[in-house]
Amino acid sequence: MNTPLPVFTTILCLIALAGLLVAEKRQLPRLRAASRVSASLAFIALGLVLLLATPSSHYSKWILLGLVLGAMGDVALLSGESRWFLAGLGVFLLGHIAYIVACSCLVPISDWPSLYAVIPLAVAAIALVLLWPHLGSMRGAVVCYIAAIVLMVVGANAVYQAPIESFSDGQKQLLLAGAALFFVSDLSVAISRFVRTRFVDKLWGLPAYYLGQLCIAWTIFSN
Repeated sequence: MNTPLPVFTTILCLIALAGLLVAEKRQLPRLRAASRVSASLAFIALGLVLLLATPSSHYSKWILLGLVLGAMGDVALLSGESRWFLAGLGVFLLGHIAYIVACSCLVPISDWPSLYAVIPLAVAAIALVLLWPHLGSMRGAVVCYIAAIVLMVVGANAVYQAPIESFSDGQKQLLLAGAALFFVSDLSVAISRFVRTRFVDKLWGLPAYYLGQLCIAWTIFSN
């Protein structure tokens, strides 16, 4: 495959991420919007380029759908209004479901349970206990969302552990890293939304999110 274009879209996403961090630090709403949309379009472009350049599969199509839904969620989160946050939460939930289905294309869900699943479950349980007093009427939505992202991480780990001839070790590592980074980034969003708003949380949360999406997008590439 001709690699310059995927590499270019990856770099473009990282440049936009840097602009987003500057915008968040200096409270520049226009730069914030432009950078966020640009970064999201870049990881969609990466996924699309890789999809067109490699043999088509159900896995790669579901991954691309997840990337598109993630970008839509990013746009919804540009607004500080509760209704848009809830809309973004719903779209991200659908994105996680797309990634879950993608993982199930490689390993049946019945084969996912393992001792490693305890790790994301434990982290999610601790986060939910800490967030619970701050969630109010959004408790149900947040519980559903947390369940979905935990299942996504468990699915990515199942793929990582399974012997799959059509999925390289590099792809497995990228998928697991991407799912874990996405999980971490959601903790940042939850803290900023329900507990406190600090730039330091965005300083680690935003890079975790976009690096996670880039890792997941790159799993479409088959060696």
